[in-house]
Amino acid sequence: MELTSIRIRHFRSIEDQTIDFDRLSLLVGPNSSGKSNIFRAIEFPFRETIDKGLIYDNLCTWHRDKQGAPRLSIYIDLTFIGQGTDEFRQRLAAPIAGPDGRLEVCFRAVRSGTVSYHCNGQLLNPEGVLALKEVVQPIFVPPIRDLSHGGLEPFLALLAGALRRARGSTIAVAQDQVRNILSTRAGQVLRPAQEELARHLPGCHLVPDVSRVDLDDAYHGVRISVETPSGTPLDVSNLGTGHQNILIMALFRAFAQGLSGSIIFLIDEPASHLHPAALAARPRIAGISIALSPIG
Repeated sequence: MELTSIRIRHFRSIEDQTIDFDRLSLLVGPNSSGKSNIFRAIEFPFRETIDKGLIYDNLCTWHRDKQGAPRLSIYIDLTFIGQGTDEFRQRLAAPIAGPDGRLEVCFRAVRSGTVSYHCNGQLLNPEGVLALKEVVQPIFVPPIRDLSHGGLEPFLALLAGALRRARGSTIAVAQDQVRNILSTRAGQVLRPAQEELARHLPGCHLVPDVSRVDLDDAYHGVRISVETPSGTPLDVSNLGTGHQNILIMALFRAFAQGLSGSIIFLIDEPASHLHPAALAARPRIAGISIALSPIG
């Protein structure tokens, strides 16, 4: 799915800005001109949670404490075309009409904490919003990408999401096994208390509830290390800053090649920390998604 245009209003340093993207687009400008805020605006509507505090922090500072509801909102309008639009329509209970296969997403976040999504003029219900976030996943990668600044976290979050969506019978069976083990062990621990309860409340039983035990947390525990030719594992944090940057960029690029086009990588300053020799792998910019690609 390709992002073709965006209009941003009342977001961070941006009062009102419309940008059209072509197959090849360059986003350039001096420091503190708002380039990164455009990336953040693309990613903002697709965050997992958006609360009142987050809205307030990202609202233009000169609008935060003014009176008047219309001026106390963040507006982000995005237009998508291509692969993924039909997939999104199929996930919705109600059909979404749109010219030329386009998806026009209108996002509004009110300072009070209210958030709404319209797609091609139709208000999305919570299930529709969830479907949209599954089909379109912008990933903002900050310019400082060494591990000491959490540079690998965006990729690990992406990896965890992919693992979660790729659940198969093996993971389901493992989860059932974990729940059964916990239920059995908990029952043994609770047995003395159960005997005490039976004396005071005949017929009542203590039952361990393991329904909320979920392996989702395990996905976020996945980490990446480098295995040296000798077979010794090397923590990625032991690599130099330049190598960490190259590794993170390579992980994103390799991961994207196996996707259907629903991921939009927003990589800020792709050449940051790279040696001149590494810069020979020139940035390739498609839309505003940036990935390093070797010459030729």
